[in-house]
Amino acid sequence: MLSKLVPLAVRVVRLVRAYTVAVAVAAGVILLSAIWIVWPSSLADVAGLGVLVALLCVPIVVLWLFGSALREVVELPSHLGSVPDLAKAHGTELAGLVRTAQARENRTRVRPGDAWRAGRLLLVARRDLPGYGAVLTLVSPAFLLVSLAAALAGVWFIVMAVPTLATALAVAVF
Repeated sequence: MLSKLVPLAVRVVRLVRAYTVAVAVAAGVILLSAIWIVWPSSLADVAGLGVLVALLCVPIVVLWLFGSALREVVELPSHLGSVPDLAKAHGTELAGLVRTAQARENRTRVRPGDAWRAGRLLLVARRDLPGYGAVLTLVSPAFLLVSLAAALAGVWFIVMAVPTLATALAVAVF
């Protein structure tokens, strides 16, 4: 199971990290454009912007948590290698995982279903890794669904950032 999990997680970690940054930039553009369009002049305007900030931050935080869980999976072989008893029992498998992960680290091609498969493999790995399963408790079917919703919200943020910026610029000009 680990031989499938680590290389897949290495590929997906980069994608999730880059996507999280793109979503954060798009959310920043939306927020700054909203401030430019509706300059807060009352407490209600400030409260409205506070709600907007909260709504914009939720997908970014969820994507960051998902990426953090995947990074933990990539680091598991080195963590397991530092534990003598587990290293004795899984030494050859760990060496193979590290070699595979390092060989695939430079690959940038990610297939569309990689994130979902990585999450499913995380669920299985959580049960197979006593002592380190607690690190992976963040990943559950509910969290995978929330991560999917955050990824979809991120697409919406990226798509809406351009027209929101254009509207703010139009307001500034006229």
